[in-house]
Amino acid sequence: MRDDLRVVHAAWHEPSLQRFAADLATVPYLQLYDAFAADAVEVQERARLAAAADLERAAHAHLLEDPRADVPLLVNVGACDVHYQMSNPLRVVTSGVGQLAARPFYASGKWRMVDRIPWWDEYAPGPPVVFGHYWRWPDEATRAAHAANGPDPFGGAPPNAWLGPHRNAFCVDFSVGVRYVERRDRPTGPWTTRLAAVRWPEAQLVFDDGASTPLE
Repeated sequence: MRDDLRVVHAAWHEPSLQRFAADLATVPYLQLYDAFAADAVEVQERARLAAAADLERAAHAHLLEDPRADVPLLVNVGACDVHYQMSNPLRVVTSGVGQLAARPFYASGKWRMVDRIPWWDEYAPGPPVVFGHYWRWPDEATRAAHAANGPDPFGGAPPNAWLGPHRNAFCVDFSVGVRYVERRDRPTGPWTTRLAAVRWPEAQLVFDDGASTPLE
């Protein structure tokens, strides 16, 4: 524990943290996660939201795995996905804050109706927070080569830039998850995706190729 730094997998979201903090001391993580997930499914079934989403999926099933298809925004599918995400506080902190997308986008083999929003734009003054999960790109060429057609939540911020209005949030995920594609295409390199770490309290960004730069 440190007073001068926070670390979270995807989102420092105070309402979600408060919902499970007390229970996590006595209930195993997976049991608590499953309980929130089951509650979400029950709510969706009672509200007939799940049935409406199933109808939309069935009507567009022939399009949903084709990245070149002209897929409309499936509002009920999106509402179902947003509710499932945001009603489970453990999902929020481990995979981010979501909202209905303005338009669908194709990523990781399927069409998605939910955007992960930049929660750091509302992160209050306080200890800096380091997080991952959001697939920041080390440069625009790498993003153009590998990114899906979804929105860029970082708005073109430089790789070593603090985020948010108070400059106190930093994403340390530099898309090393796509390294397998680079290794397939160029077995001996060079590779442009990066494994990164933040050295603290020096506030230094360090990459797996040995390069480092101060956070600014």
